[in-house]
Amino acid sequence: MLKLHLGHASTVAELARNCNLDAGAMTRMLDGLESKGLCKRIRSETDRRVFNIALTDTGRTVTQGIPGVLCTVLNQHLTDLSVEEFSVIETLLQRILANTAGSRNTPVAWLSPSADCAATRFSSLSPGNPDVS
Repeated sequence: MLKLHLGHASTVAELARNCNLDAGAMTRMLDGLESKGLCKRIRSETDRRVFNIALTDTGRTVTQGIPGVLCTVLNQHLTDLSVEEFSVIETLLQRILANTAGSRNTPVAWLSPSADCAATRFSSLSPGNPDVS
């Protein structure tokens, strides 16, 4: 849902590729999201074989909360680390992302120094995504 919201994918095939899932797994996942009223499939006007995926109003509302949830979970997992230890992890993750430059498939791309995050001792180091607010 976050990838849809951020514009990283708009079709079933793009979303599957972006999430490293096969089309069947993505279809099953979208079936569940659609049954909950979070997204809808819209047949392409230019290619009948293609379905575009759009978030519903409810889906957009839910999606706006994802970065905060991710940040809270991340902070819970990092709670026993010192600031220095977290800095090492952050540096390593940034190097991994740099190695995948140009790829839209960056699982920790929501880490950004300029965003809000849960109020913890790492809040200035492990923020959520500023693009989703």
